[in-house]
Amino acid sequence: QHPTVSQAVLMVREDQPGNKRLACYIVAEQGARPDIKELRRFLRNKLPDHMIPTAFMMLESLPLNSHGKVERGALPVPDGLLELDVPCVRPRTEAEHNIAEVWQEVLQLKSVGIFDNFFDVGGHSLLMVQVHDQLRERFKFEISLVDLFEYPSISSLAEHLSRQKNVTPIQDENLVLANKLREGRNRRRQQRATRA
Repeated sequence: QHPTVSQAVLMVREDQPGNKRLACYIVAEQGARPDIKELRRFLRNKLPDHMIPTAFMMLESLPLNSHGKVERGALPVPDGLLELDVPCVRPRTEAEHNIAEVWQEVLQLKSVGIFDNFFDVGGHSLLMVQVHDQLRERFKFEISLVDLFEYPSISSLAEHLSRQKNVTPIQDENLVLANKLREGRNRRRQQRATRA
């Protein structure tokens, strides 16, 4: 329906096992250059968030089979970098660096900018839970899952976390191990006390 789009095909891709994402392949109207941010805004006015594609890829034409139907198997894997429509600004602080590393691992992206929106670069609520778990391991404090939804960019989340009390990234692997051992001992003590 967008005036710059001539044809579009949507498909659910699972290029990495367990990581499904909705990809949109677009053929532009002659002389038009669709803007990804504008397309996302357009779709947000028409669709619920979970139906908005996380990957957009421009094509000269759609691959067709001998019957004139779209050959979905011939559609290319979207390049993570093509999904982004904002300048890729690298992490500036240690907190941003830690968050960016987690995003890249969970979303399986080569790079991510601090102003990218988690949901615009392939994230969804199930992956957000994985990000939450990993961030809790990296930082010494409880991070609210709600905060991750309220601050969906690396920059905004890092800024929010820096305003919280005792926000210190875990830097020493020995400290992480010591904390895990302490938690294990406390758990065993509680189990023994419960049995007694």
